[in-house]
Amino acid sequence: MPTVSTVELPITTKLPREAVAEWIRLLRSNVTDLEKAKIDLGLISMANNGVLVRLAERLPDKALGFSKLSPYRAKTAAEFLDEPNLAQWSFQGTLTEHMPPSKVLTLIEELLGSPAQAIRSTSFMANAANFHWKGAPADGSGSLHLFDFKGFNRKQRFSLTAGLKCPLEGSKSPEVQDYVKRVSASTGIPFHKGNISTVAEDIRDDPSRSKALLIGQICFDEAIEVAADEIRARSKLPLAPTALSHDRAFTIRAELWGGDSSGRVDLASVIKNVLKSTVPDLVFENSDGEAIQFTKRIAPNTEVLIIISRALPRLGKAFTVEIGVRSTKPGMAGFRFKTNVFRLERTTQAKCWVYSNRGEAIAVADKAVEVINTVLPVFESALRSYFDPWPEELPAQIQQRGSITARQALVQAVPLVRHQFPDAQLIRIVNTSRSLEVRDAEGPEVSIDGRLTLNGAWWLHFYSAAQDVSVEVNVPAAGRIRLLDHGDQYQNPNARGILVPIGEDWIDSDRAFAIAEEQGGRGRRGSGRMFGVSTKLHSPRSRPACWEIMYLVTDERGRNDLIVQIDAH
Repeated sequence: MPTVSTVELPITTKLPREAVAEWIRLLRSNVTDLEKAKIDLGLISMANNGVLVRLAERLPDKALGFSKLSPYRAKTAAEFLDEPNLAQWSFQGTLTEHMPPSKVLTLIEELLGSPAQAIRSTSFMANAANFHWKGAPADGSGSLHLFDFKGFNRKQRFSLTAGLKCPLEGSKSPEVQDYVKRVSASTGIPFHKGNISTVAEDIRDDPSRSKALLIGQICFDEAIEVAADEIRARSKLPLAPTALSHDRAFTIRAELWGGDSSGRVDLASVIKNVLKSTVPDLVFENSDGEAIQFTKRIAPNTEVLIIISRALPRLGKAFTVEIGVRSTKPGMAGFRFKTNVFRLERTTQAKCWVYSNRGEAIAVADKAVEVINTVLPVFESALRSYFDPWPEELPAQIQQRGSITARQALVQAVPLVRHQFPDAQLIRIVNTSRSLEVRDAEGPEVSIDGRLTLNGAWWLHFYSAAQDVSVEVNVPAAGRIRLLDHGDQYQNPNARGILVPIGEDWIDSDRAFAIAEEQGGRGRRGSGRMFGVSTKLHSPRSRPACWEIMYLVTDERGRNDLIVQIDAH
């Protein structure tokens, strides 16, 4: 398993010309050979498309990558230039498909010579990969990514991130540390101070890794259910009476944002101090703008993860707690699975804590750590049942239902939901995947005959009018059937319009897929790569129930999806 060091480089300018020029300078001055590099460019313009026009004039007529912000089908450079209205366009493409990397950098410099109004109207993203930093052996590779946060109202508009990948495993091994330090000394880029971690290779290149990832995800979901059973049996619910729903937290933070009571708070320092005194076994690993991560080894190749993650990205000063598991086993290092801690309450309700100043941060951190103290022993015990040792095959105790249809899933879901809500009515059915990575590697979680693959589950939405409660039941191909309540998600008047029962008289998913195939699905699948399928049985806008089957397909122009609507009766 390779090891990657990622470091964010300081870039305070808000001027695109200066930011992109710095990206180019770092490449030219710190890379030994750019000629095998892959360089991607992303441009978004809402008004003046002068930069995109200049790019199109310099690319081959057949070069794809230009698209209106909606729809997203790519057009060639020639098609773009023929458009009468050039407002709100974007470009996303690999420029090294059309010219050598050295000429790509020259081309990008020419784009920076566009008129000032065109530059101001455009956001710039640039990424270079598959090259060697100075001092790096031939078996390593580098990357340099420039991201533009134009439109996000951030104090710092640009983010510049450098990456170094070496083939050695073990982020703390002396060999890796020496490797990283040598490249740091040669380039002046502080890779030795970056986030150094072992990463998994792309599972699309290795079917055995795809299988291992799916087995791990199924076992993690089972461990969560075991822990939820134990938490409930100990009458430890709710886990955090003071935690706020996402909507309530958003309202509070919006009212307090920028107020006199606010102040800069180093949340990582607060969390570390509270955890150190109450849960000393947890080891601080890293912190960035999005999450603060702690670990604890519970088996030779298994670590528990406790993650304090950002809850309101734009408003800030709100966090939630995630729990997870990570493998350190050779060949599986980088495998990790996580979920929000409130999943143990068997709810989809997002909850978090908010604060304005350091005193409030300490107070809510204490509450969050109380939750961690309650959950951690139970969670560790559940994980050991499945991850000590890390699983290579599905454990015998995990039920396997096989390739079931939607109606076969309904038969298994109804007794569970009506035991708690006798009047519950079915609102809709959709398919879901255990792992999007596995879907990318192996294909859709529902087969073309309308049945689940091992990576799939049927998601059934029920509503009880008598108790005014909305719940979901997940019936997977393998693993426990799970019932989760939706909290106040459907109490909002704008959301209640979806709570329309679809009845019981509808064709099954296998029949719906057979019809969809005849109505264009088969042809669309053959037009490109079908990477997924989205299936929904519902009553749109209170009309008669119908199946909507969306074929998720890509071709050389990008997404080429097809939606087939079928009368469900």
